[in-house]
Amino acid sequence: NPTRSSAPTIDWRLYKERHQIECFFNKLKRYRRIALRCEKTLTAFVGFVHLACAMIWLR
Repeated sequence: NPTRSSAPTIDWRLYKERHQIECFFNKLKRYRRIALRCEKTLTAFVGFVHLACAMIWLR
């Protein structure tokens, strides 16, 4: 905007953390059972999410 006197400040640390979280959810959605939510119960779904998180963490 030409009438703006100064550019808005950007918190790069917050932006970096947000980018890491978005990348993690992208990796998590690569697992078909999580993306499609094939499990019928919430506990089974959460258990599989925990398993997938552990697999991602171990890579």
